[in-house]
Amino acid sequence: MKEKPRRNYLLLGAALLTVGLLVEFLSQKVVELHMNVFYKTIIIMFMIAIGYSFAEGVLAPLAKGVLRTMQHPFVKLAGPIAGAALFYVVVYAILFGLYLLVFIYSMDISSIPAPKMPLTNISA
Repeated sequence: MKEKPRRNYLLLGAALLTVGLLVEFLSQKVVELHMNVFYKTIIIMFMIAIGYSFAEGVLAPLAKGVLRTMQHPFVKLAGPIAGAALFYVVVYAILFGLYLLVFIYSMDISSIPAPKMPLTNISA
């Protein structure tokens, strides 16, 4: 009997939320463009379709190894099951905070202050 491939739905959810944040940032930029609303809608729909397929097909499998490495301190601290649960709670709390900033408080990437470095101090 053929065995179905296992999916880590928590990891897939985190990848989808991360791509959702990126799509929201890019959607804000697309809405500011001077073009027909029809074209803006098509561009945003295209970004959503490509972004979420990218999250499921590429981002989630690649992130599996990185997240397992990041999970080790939590596993050492609280054991295998509780440590993994604690790790995902922390990951989702961070993503929830980012979503609050983006969707509720309408944070924009351009509103993040960039450090200003005077060009006169740069010497070759």
